[in-house]
This record gives sequence, C-alpha cells and structure tokens, in this order.
Amino acid sequence: MVKVSPSNRPTPSPRPNHSYVGTPSYSQQQEQLNRNQQRWYQAQPSPTANRSPVKRLRVDSATSVSESQSGFGLRSPEDVAVRELSRIAAEIRSDLLACITARVTGFLRVHRDQTDPTREADADAVGEAVGSDIRQQLALLQASTTTSDPKLLDAETTCMYRVEILKFISRELPRAVQDAVDKRLPAPEKLKQRSAKDRSLLALLVQKAQKTLERQMHTETAAVSAGRR
Repeated sequence: MVKVSPSNRPTPSPRPNHSYVGTPSYSQQQEQLNRNQQRWYQAQPSPTANRSPVKRLRVDSATSVSESQSGFGLRSPEDVAVRELSRIAAEIRSDLLACITARVTGFLRVHRDQTDPTREADADAVGEAVGSDIRQQLALLQASTTTSDPKLLDAETTCMYRVEILKFISRELPRAVQDAVDKRLPAPEKLKQRSAKDRSLLALLVQKAQKTLERQMHTETAAVSAGRR
C-alpha cells in the first residue's frame, strides 16, 4: 500500500459564496433607475397640451430645432420658417403697441380741453388712425410669409400669429397708455388726482382703439374661414 503524504493530497475547490450571487452591480442599479425615470417621464402629460395653437407651434418648433441641432447640427426648413415668423411677429407687436399708444396719448394731449361733441369726433378719428396703423403693420407680416414656401407657412398659421398680436395689444394697451401719460406729466401733476374729465377722455380713446383691434381680429378669422370653404 502506497501512503500519501498530507502535502500530496489534492486541495478541495472552494465553495462559491451564494450570499452574493444575483446582487446587481452599481452600474446595473443606475441603469435600472434611469429606465424607471424614463418610463415615469413618458407617462406624464405633455406640457404643451393646454397651450394655444400659436404657443404650441412655438414650443414644438423650438423642441424640433433643439433635437435637430443635437442630432445633425442642421435646421429643417419648417423650423427656420417658424422661427423667422416668430421673430417678425414679435417686432411687429412691439412696434404696433408703441404706435397705438402714441396715437392715444397724442390725441389726449391736444384735445383734452375740447368740448364733448368734439371729443367724440376725435375719438372716432383715433379709431380710424389706429385701424390704418394695424393694417400697415400686419401687412409686413403678410409680406414676409409670401416669400416662403406655402407648404411651410400656410394662411391659417399666419392668421394665428396676427390674431395673437392683436390680442396682446388689446390686453396691454390700457397699461401702456397709462404709463405713457404718467411719464409725460410733470412732477407736481403726478401728485394730483387727475380730473374726471381727463380720465373719461382717456378711457374713451382706449376703448375706441380696442374696438378697432377687435374688428381686425374678426376680419382675420373671417378671411381664414372663407378660405377653408
């Protein structure tokens, strides 16, 4: 019989430690967390769901431009057309608000001491002048879109921009006129309460301008409705 020394005996293989088997690594845990977060964001409602058509158009165009820039570094023709239309509309909105404000404050300064019948006629003149300013400024927006591909910017999209311009001006006009009047008053006059006559004339002029803006809104929407038929 051959005796085997203890040093020549085979060493048994170590048993696997099953307590750590199946435990995900740190990177796997991070991947799982990212997947869960992505599913949660996808399940949330879109932030542009309740926006107006023009605001959705601006947000969607900005999103598409960002995606195209990150993916390819280029902008699609639709994105370029919408961005240019938004830029022109913002300029027209600012210029038209300043123009109408100047019309109202100018008539107020010149005719504040007139009698009531003359004041009513002057208020009508303000409305006519404002209407001319509106048509002139909106024509700039129309001219900028006629040079573009009609498939990129249709008449309905342009009309939405024009209506949004008119809505903004009608909403901001009373505050803009009031600020302009206060800036023109000398320091002693600012401390005094303006007479009821001045307040009445100012309200009348603003009301005439707002009615003119409202009529132009109806004209814009009616033109689009007629084009759909």
